[in-house]
Amino acid sequence: MKNKKWIILTGVVISFVALIIFLMDITYDNRDQRLRNATADQERKIEANLDKNWKTVAQEVQVLGKYADDFKEVVFGMMKGRYGDQGSTAMFQWLKEHNVQLDATVYKKVMTTIEATRLSFEREQRVLSEIAKQHADLFVTKPAKWFISGEPVKITIISSEKTKAIINDGEENKIDLFKKE
Repeated sequence: MKNKKWIILTGVVISFVALIIFLMDITYDNRDQRLRNATADQERKIEANLDKNWKTVAQEVQVLGKYADDFKEVVFGMMKGRYGDQGSTAMFQWLKEHNVQLDATVYKKVMTTIEATRLSFEREQRVLSEIAKQHADLFVTKPAKWFISGEPVKITIISSEKTKAIINDGEENKIDLFKKE
């Protein structure tokens, strides 16, 4: 009778341990898959964000160029109508008299757009990096590493050659923004 109880108890304990192991395997495998899916989704978001960013800035710059061309046409048209073909002296006199200036707010708008789009892009890359970190943590922490196989997701952080060179060299010596290299 005692042996029968021990056999039943041992069977229950083994079944319970097997159930726990099975549930942990499912849990960690699901976590692995969710993080892989989140990585792929975030990479698509970054691509869409980058595409939107450069198109937005390019179109704003095109509008700025059109504004400058239109401004030039208006000024030269008025100059020609008022002074005829008397040359640049008359033009400079007219500009001086009328204090004509290109509106700087259009440049500020482009700069604001560039700043906002770069910040948005950087945030999206930070999210991708965090997802990759969480996934990599599964491969080095117990008990998760006992239940998952494969490799952590590989991501590419989009950066510039200059930034990558600074990271590789460990030095940032060329910080004069307006000096020609």
